[in-house]
Amino acid sequence: MSDGLGGPPVPHGDVNMRAGRAEGAGVRRVGKASTMWLVGLALLVPNTASAAVAYRATAIGPASSYTELGDVSDTGVVVGYVATGTERRAIAWLNGYTKTLPDLPNGKGASALGISLTGDYIVGVDVVSRHSHAVLWHNSTVKDLGMLPGGDFSDAYAVNDQGMVVGIAGLANCPPSSGCWHAVIWGRRGVIHDLGTLKGDVKSTAMAINDDGVIVGWSETSRRVERPVVWRHRQIHRLPTLGHVGEADINMASDINGHGTIVGTASAGRHYRGVFWRIGKIHRLESPSDTSTAASAINEHGAIVGTITRDNRIYHAAKWTPQERLIHLQRLLATPGWQLGSAAAINDHGWILGLGHLAGKERSYLLRPTTG
Repeated sequence: MSDGLGGPPVPHGDVNMRAGRAEGAGVRRVGKASTMWLVGLALLVPNTASAAVAYRATAIGPASSYTELGDVSDTGVVVGYVATGTERRAIAWLNGYTKTLPDLPNGKGASALGISLTGDYIVGVDVVSRHSHAVLWHNSTVKDLGMLPGGDFSDAYAVNDQGMVVGIAGLANCPPSSGCWHAVIWGRRGVIHDLGTLKGDVKSTAMAINDDGVIVGWSETSRRVERPVVWRHRQIHRLPTLGHVGEADINMASDINGHGTIVGTASAGRHYRGVFWRIGKIHRLESPSDTSTAASAINEHGAIVGTITRDNRIYHAAKWTPQERLIHLQRLLATPGWQLGSAAAINDHGWILGLGHLAGKERSYLLRPTTG
């Protein structure tokens, strides 16, 4: 993915797993990842969520390669992938040390997309014979999560602390290039279940799951009209929008926290707005005039991150406080040389992942609050 904005997934059955659409409509995977070297990481992460006055940026991944970051756990583990030429490798990063995660047998390019809050599980995709396979990393091993009967691809985007995984899977008798997929969940025993769509729709996407098993994403018509949705007890429910639901509009739910607050993006006439849903009602997040905003992720404290765009070209990483106050992250950056473009994930300590430019080169970053 070249824009680094974490847009909606469009599976192609090969290494091109996701393609962004619409002014930085971001997504975050809520998941958990673990390898043996992650034991005891909670002791390494200071609780600075409430006292931050500035941020320090760390570049993750080699400058000579393209790195995309998917998620960050509360234990400080960052997951994503590094692409060099035609080669792609899933990675987990901690305190400056990068570990390459194992591929499936005959796997040709894995990407880690989500990590659990506690760091016990990592999820993502690997490519086998040019088809994407949803995978789970746990205790230094990789597992193929499987597909729907007759389908030939699957992607995993999020996992909760119970090891329940959500994503998408292709349908029978439908090639990946035609875009036939449904939201799915792999339960605690690893069995896949089709979550279905809103009545009359043809596909759906599940992007996040909390520890209560509530899932969020969107459902889509044959004309690519999107409606934000939530699944409770595997039953789909439509979320309210800002009133603009058409073929060119973007309406999606991207993340949910343990309190049930959902964040996402909704069409508002000529612009898009970062929004949140609470107790079934939609609320706009603060947005500068003549811009669009997208909300990608929310943590347990209610802090939200996302992106501000203008004229579909200029990107600015943004954060909304639990009091819904908009913060331009660039203005709080204590590390020189960076231009922050997008923000895609945030953990409960206020650590933020995104994509920006350092010394004129596109780089993935980790922001960590500093109190001094």
